[in-house]
Formats: sequence, structure tokens, C-alpha cells
Amino acid sequence: MASLVSQTLIVLQALLLGAVILGAEWRRPIPRRAVDFFRVTSVVYFICFVVLPLYLQIDDQSDVRGTAWGWLLKQPFDGTGFAYAGTLSLIGYGAVLLGFHLAGGDGPGQLRLVPVGPVEPLRGRDTASLLAVSMALGVTGLACLTVYTASIGGVGVLVLQAAAFRLSEPPVITPFAFLKTLSPMVMAGMFLLHGLRSREHLAGRPRRWTIAYVTFLVGSLLILIHQAGRFPLAMFLLTFPLATVIRSGRIRMRAVLAGTALVFLFLLFGKQLFESTLMGTNLTDRIASVGQDLRSSVTMVLREFAFPSVTAANATLEVPGEIDFRWFYDFPLALQYLLPQRLLGVAHPLTVSMVNTTRFPAFGTIPVDLVSLGYFSAGVPGVALLLTMFGALIAWCERLLPATTDPVDCVLRSAWILFISVRVMYGDPQLIWPGGLHLIILSILLLLVRILAERRPPTRPPVLFPSIP
Repeated sequence: MASLVSQTLIVLQALLLGAVILGAEWRRPIPRRAVDFFRVTSVVYFICFVVLPLYLQIDDQSDVRGTAWGWLLKQPFDGTGFAYAGTLSLIGYGAVLLGFHLAGGDGPGQLRLVPVGPVEPLRGRDTASLLAVSMALGVTGLACLTVYTASIGGVGVLVLQAAAFRLSEPPVITPFAFLKTLSPMVMAGMFLLHGLRSREHLAGRPRRWTIAYVTFLVGSLLILIHQAGRFPLAMFLLTFPLATVIRSGRIRMRAVLAGTALVFLFLLFGKQLFESTLMGTNLTDRIASVGQDLRSSVTMVLREFAFPSVTAANATLEVPGEIDFRWFYDFPLALQYLLPQRLLGVAHPLTVSMVNTTRFPAFGTIPVDLVSLGYFSAGVPGVALLLTMFGALIAWCERLLPATTDPVDCVLRSAWILFISVRVMYGDPQLIWPGGLHLIILSILLLLVRILAERRPPTRPPVLFPSIP
């Protein structure tokens, strides 16, 4: 009887949250087919805390018992833990809405596509400066990747043993492991060069910059393959079609279908690619099984989004009884993790994701989502405070990186939209550095370029980061 009550409450809370998300999006004063930070974040939140709780109530997951997915069964899906998690997710999204509107989200001028016309004298200086930034970032990232790759034994180890390097005991211990965090600078250089290649100033020099573009692209893919994360690789590839959608000012069904198919394929087959030597898995076997049972394929993809609700359900029952509140300690701890441990001979405390993983019978890491991070930090008040701050951050990003027709702005905005929205799933502050350090540095450099351009007498205002009236 108790489980029936809990299950009913879980379903009702998920449906209510879904209605709130859809209603909030419907009432927003922006075009319904436009893309912005809040809208993509709402989509991710909807999948994690509406679709997945409902899915876990109606689909039998007993087949994962004794497998690598056995951690899903830590708490019963119709138990009080998931009922508490549903309440937290409702509070969390309400807090996001509150923070977003308190910080001026959807205010005057919000999501107004700012046209950028040809300004030849300024654009020429602007392009030259940005090309220099792109080359500096790309070369720096490639240099870090080269040194790190040599220290672990070459490209073969980098690619074929990618999944093994995610374990607590990687196959090769190197004091240059910190370079793995810096090597994504090549991705920042690639983003910037991608935007610049769309400008007509590079149209007359395709061969020279195509070589750099392809080199940066290959370096970026090597880094992402070595990270052995399916979401980061999918988000990287989605950046470019999303930038095109942002530049046009509207979502196109073709882009939605292509993006959905891309993510689906990576989540379905990515593990077989990354673990080809570690686990001896066979990609052809997975392809054959998918062809025989499409329903199980959908189930496998949906499970990839289950860890936020499962983590939140478990946290509500174990924090603070078995695990003490962390009091937002993970934010300064994330800065501490920038110091290379092996090079300096130091050991950092466990992050919240590491602590969370110890609570499950898992073979890999189970990341902490944003709602669970708030609860780990200070219970229900922690969820309300953290998610309110997150909503304010979304509004702030919307104003700092408004939609324009400049390809450079579009790529940068696209990359940041994907990075910020995925924080709903990967809320651990320490995870910012592997996935976002290159974006932070790129944005700082672009801001410096704008400041320097403003000090020169331009014929028209600079195009990067245009202010919103």
C-alpha cells in the first residue's frame, strides 16, 4: 500500500513538473521556435526529471541486476526516495524560474537577433586579431596534447585504452596528466576558426585555413575520444548545427531530427567504441542486437539519463544521516583540483561525485546532478539556493552572449548553451574544468579583443558581445 501511494505521488509530481516546464516555456515572450539558454536547459531538465521518473515507473529494469547497470536498483523506483526526489525537482525548477526572472531574464530586448552588417575596416582588424587568438589557442592545445600523448605511450594508448584512463587506477601514471585538462584549448581554437571561416574575409584563402581547421578538428576529436565520454563528444558535434540554428533565429525540424539521431547513436554505440580494448566489447554485436530489438535500444539510451533522478532519490535517504552536508565545499574544492596532483605530489579530497559513487555498486563514476548537488550541500534550502543561482546565471549568460548573426558569436553562444544546460546533469563544480575551461579562456580572450577594439576609433561599434538596449 505504501509503495502504491509513493508511486502515485511520483507520477503526479512528474506530470506536474512537466506541466510547469511546458507552461513556463509557452508563456515566454520569445519566438516559439527560437533557441536560448533557458529553453535548452528546460529540455534537459524535462528529460531528467519528468521523462525518466515516469519511465522508471512503467518499465521493468530487473534485467540490470548483476550487470554494470545494477546501481540503478539501489532504491526501489516506487519508494519514498523517488517521491522525495520528485519534490526536490519541483522545488529546483521553481527556483530556476525565480532566479532567472529576478536576474532580468526575458526582460526587454531578450533574445532579439542582433543583425551584424559588413563593416569592412573594423571587420578586417577584428578578423586578424581573432585569427591570432584562434591560432594561439589551437597550437597551445595541440602542444599540451602532444606532450601528454607522448608521456602515456603514444596515440595508440590514447585512443584504444581511452576508457581505462577513466578508472581510479589508469593503465599509465604520468606527472603530465594535468595537460589533459589544458589540451582542450585546441577545441576553443577550432570553435573560433569555424566561425571565422564563415566570414567572407577568409573566402579567398581557403587552403591555408582549411589545413589549420582540419588539424584542430582532429586534435579535438582525439581529446574527446580519450575522455571516453559520450555526452561531451555528442555536445561538441552538436555545437556546429546549433550555431547554424542560432544564426537563422529559428529551430528547423531537420536540425532537431539530425541532432536527436546523433545523440541517440553516440549513447547507443559510444561505450563499445571507447571500451573496445578494455572490456573486449564488440561493436558489431551491439549493432546486431539493436537491429533485432529496437525497444531494448531505446531503453539503453533512456538509462543514460537516469542517474540524476536515481542519485537524488538515494541522496534524500542518506544525507545527512549517513553522509554529512558538504556546505557547498565542492566549489572551492573545484579550484583546488586545478593544481596537478601527481606533479606536485599532493592528494585532493574526494569530490561530491566521488562520494556519490561510493554509495552505489558501480564500476565507473556516477556524476552528481545539480539538484542532488544542492541537497548534498545543505538539504532542501541548498537545492533552493543553488538552483536560484543557476537560474540567475542563465539570465546573465543570455545578456552576455546575445543572439547575433555573426558566425563567431553564434558558435560561442552555441557552445555555452550546451555546456550550461548539461550542468543540470553534471552539477559537480569540479567537472567544469574538463568540459568548460577552454570556453572560459576563449570568452576572456574574446572580451579582451573587444576592449582593445573599442580603444581604437572604429567606424562602427564592435560586433563581439553587442550590448542589448
